Amino acid sequence: MPKSWTGSSVRPATASVGAGTGSTVARYADTKGYVFEEERRYAYAYTYRDYVIRAFNEDCPFNRFIIEQLAADQLDLGNDKRPLAALGFLTLGRRFLNNQADIIDDRIDVLSRGLLG
Repeated sequence: MPKSWTGSSVRPATASVGAGTGSTVARYADTKGYVFEEERRYAYAYTYRDYVIRAFNEDCPFNRFIIEQLAADQLDLGNDKRPLAALGFLTLGRRFLNNQADIIDDRIDVLSRGLLG
């Protein structure tokens, strides 16, 4: 965990391991799952993974880390648009045959389980 999260610092070499755990909580995947008639891969999924690793390496405050994942598109980011990749927390989920009710339900579920325990 980043220093600002736990009081101890993290080395860049271990950031990818910690980020991997965070990505698991977010149900991160490079592909859409059971999709057979369209491209299975999320075109820019790696940007979310890289965002999480960068957040660990740069000792991003936990509250900022969460805010960026939930509302980066609503923040005044100036010229640095990299935090927009944080929205992958919500957008890289299952598609449920594009059933909007199931997609929304899954996003609420991942948010609740990931942040509330």
